[in-house]
Amino acid sequence: MKKHLFYTFLVIFALTALITLLGISGALDIKDQHLNKLLYALILEVIGCVIVLFKKANFFDDVDKNNAESPDISVENFDRLREKFGFIFNSVGWKEDILIDGNGKAKTSFELEVVRGELSSRGATFNVSGDSEYSDLKIDISGTADGHKVENEIIRHGNRSIETLVRFSPSLKKGEKASYEITREYAKGLFLMTYEDIVKQIEKKVWGFSEPFEFTACTLTIPTKKLLLTVNLPPGYQVSGKEFFDVFIVNSYERIDSEFKRIKESKFFSSKLENNTLALSLCIEYPEYGMTYVLKWIPPPKAQYEKLRTL
Repeated sequence: MKKHLFYTFLVIFALTALITLLGISGALDIKDQHLNKLLYALILEVIGCVIVLFKKANFFDDVDKNNAESPDISVENFDRLREKFGFIFNSVGWKEDILIDGNGKAKTSFELEVVRGELSSRGATFNVSGDSEYSDLKIDISGTADGHKVENEIIRHGNRSIETLVRFSPSLKKGEKASYEITREYAKGLFLMTYEDIVKQIEKKVWGFSEPFEFTACTLTIPTKKLLLTVNLPPGYQVSGKEFFDVFIVNSYERIDSEFKRIKESKFFSSKLENNTLALSLCIEYPEYGMTYVLKWIPPPKAQYEKLRTL
């Protein structure tokens, strides 16, 4: 129907313009009183077309892009996905405490809520980067859910990937919540502590970043209201880098500019130096589904690192 109307008005406009122009040029004999009316009609049609074009055209494309990067859009995405998944994370906390030998302790906490249907279990997977491996890894899982038994299972996929599974018995129903926490203790050498170590990984083509960054990252595969990602580096450990955070889709390592800009403008990233210990943090409201949020840093040179270890 819209197409028919469009072509009808187009034909009327074209005929009016043609007859008017022929009349003005003298090629067609039209009385002055009729020619004046045709000319007025043509002018009104042109004005109408211009007004419609101005209303439909997007002359402020940059403003619309900025609006698309606003937190309101993230909230809309969250609301849409929560109904699709049937459950959400009200919060995800990810904290890494790294020690001077590259070992450390990580704690990941989840606040889960069912918004539709039932939920019997939820899994999480942890992977290492480069050619590192999990060795002497200790994992502890604990959780609570009113009126439900919380059980867990740990599944190893070789030495580079760990899957944790949390089960709820009976299943959680709409409106019910659960909290659980996964603690991982790493052995020496999981994190690469020197600039030279990272460069070797890049040369071997097993490192995600093309620049010598060590990092920790969290990929969100469930709609989440709030993400708190924190890294506490060893005391006296001096790192460098222009930007200490990043964001990309899953493991693409290609920055998503719109989300990076939102983090920067909303000041979701912060750093704090206390007692000679540097802490890096990302606290993100309505993080985007399917994106990987990263804290990264360039380690010190080997000579500087070895000197620190002797202190």
